[in-house]
Amino acid sequence: MPKPPAANKTPAPADSNPPAEKLPSFEEAMTDLQQIVTDLEDNSLGLEASLAQFERGIGLLRKCHTFLEQAEQKIEILVSFKANGDATTAPFDATPTAGNSDSKTLF
Repeated sequence: MPKPPAANKTPAPADSNPPAEKLPSFEEAMTDLQQIVTDLEDNSLGLEASLAQFERGIGLLRKCHTFLEQAEQKIEILVSFKANGDATTAPFDATPTAGNSDSKTLF
């Protein structure tokens, strides 16, 4: 005699993984960061909202740094031109500049 199907079993949802959040472009992230800074500077937000915006800003800042690091890895430095007009290039030195005493660095 065949077993009856279990009545208590609920079917698994068709898509149990939520869709991936669309990552903002570098420009969108920078625009959002600028707005967060403006909002935080004008003291119009309460403490909880300010903390939430600050945390969001840190996440956006990390994404921007990642964008820039990836871009730096793609850059080649134009060194010179050969007699026939072809460019001579060298790989970009992606050595981190954070913490250097060089006044030209931003961080």
